[in-house]
Amino acid sequence: MLRSSCALSLFTLLLAGGAPAASPVEEDLIPPDGKVFVGIQCRTILETPLVKEQLAEAKKSAAVWLAQNPLAGFDPFESLDEVLLVSNGAAQNPTMFAILKGRFHLVRAIPNAVDYHGVPVLEKTGADSAVAALDDETAIFGPLKMVRAAIDRRGHGSNHDAERTARLERMRARYATWAYGDHLDGVEVPAGGSDKLSSLDRFEFGATVEHGMEITGSMHVCSDADAAKLATWAAIIQMAVRSQPATAGAKFETHVEKNTLTVTASISAESLRKAIEQQKAAMAKGVAAAKAAGNGARNAPRKAAGSAPKPASRETRVVSDENGNSVLVTLPGGR
Repeated sequence: MLRSSCALSLFTLLLAGGAPAASPVEEDLIPPDGKVFVGIQCRTILETPLVKEQLAEAKKSAAVWLAQNPLAGFDPFESLDEVLLVSNGAAQNPTMFAILKGRFHLVRAIPNAVDYHGVPVLEKTGADSAVAALDDETAIFGPLKMVRAAIDRRGHGSNHDAERTARLERMRARYATWAYGDHLDGVEVPAGGSDKLSSLDRFEFGATVEHGMEITGSMHVCSDADAAKLATWAAIIQMAVRSQPATAGAKFETHVEKNTLTVTASISAESLRKAIEQQKAAMAKGVAAAKAAGNGARNAPRKAAGSAPKPASRETRVVSDENGNSVLVTLPGGR
């Protein structure tokens, strides 16, 4: 997991690109209940000039994670070309399955992989997940049951959907990062507090970066109440975008009609650079402040464990009672 400022910047730039994908998606690998799709053409994104500027730092930040990668020799920066994520879109018990395109000859040679119908499958110990290298150019990842089912379906065309295939290829050709969901049975989308969407039934978003970033998208909800929420969120986001100094000149337009929200946005490459630098500076400042606070806590004087509090000083005097007898009296304090 990438957690550095540069990694976060690259995550922002995953909404990037705009070049046709190479080979078509293998429909029979897609789970039969797939309703939500997210596509990321990694190679196109990594070759974008703005991402290239951040790439060295991203690789450095990911070095620790890559060293612990069970797929020995697999470097996603070099070996991964495209990712297609597929989910059933369910509010309860959602699934996630990934189809990966790239170079996986090293993955196929993993010694501790389990052979399943001639395919090496690396099962994660203690977790219901696995990765399988189907050939030198295709791998799949997800719950073990789904991985095995995809291997069984491959080559049989049992899950072919001509309309969905055409839509997938159309979006892959136009965008390098995109997402769509359709025929959803109402997906609960939280937005903070008790305000959430519960009747989302379809959506579509895509982004390209050629002379900056351009985003288009739409969301459709079944209820008028959720349509009103969409309009409110859109207005808030539009105000937030326009209030950021780094996004001066950015365009963000929304329109709500017949329970459908449409969004168009664009931001120049220079504004993106400024936003990235501001984000990195803010995160570096936060890390420095956290380190300073930690050092201050370590250097602060501490009481010895178990030490008893210092007793209050006392004074003893000799006085006489009313009969003239001498009496010892202990007084508190040092007075």
